[in-house]
Amino acid sequence: MTKSKKTTAERIANHPMRSLSDLKYLRKKGYSDSEILAFWDRDHGMGHKPVQHRFTYTGTAAEVVQEVLRDNLSPQAIAAIAAHLFAASTKNDGVNKEIRWFADQLVSMVGTDQYNALCEEVGL
Repeated sequence: MTKSKKTTAERIANHPMRSLSDLKYLRKKGYSDSEILAFWDRDHGMGHKPVQHRFTYTGTAAEVVQEVLRDNLSPQAIAAIAAHLFAASTKNDGVNKEIRWFADQLVSMVGTDQYNALCEEVGL
């Protein structure tokens, strides 16, 4: 397939400037795949190497955990995980309390009303 006949996804997957961290960074900034390809074409034409972003998180441990989860999980996945955690039970009351705390943290990340809507959306 020639360059002009490749799909946008194929061009991104095979672009010499492709970097997963750069792709994630640019998408998070709101750039479309076409805009990302334009940046990469320009930078490649200038002889640059692919950009590797190092994500560092700051804040309290709870803030960092929430930021990492938001960066790696969709709101639907967060709601589904929380729903399954609410149903989890062990023989250890302390562990059950910790599981419940974590599930509550996940729900607070998306909000109670949104949690209910997301659970319905994914079939829970």
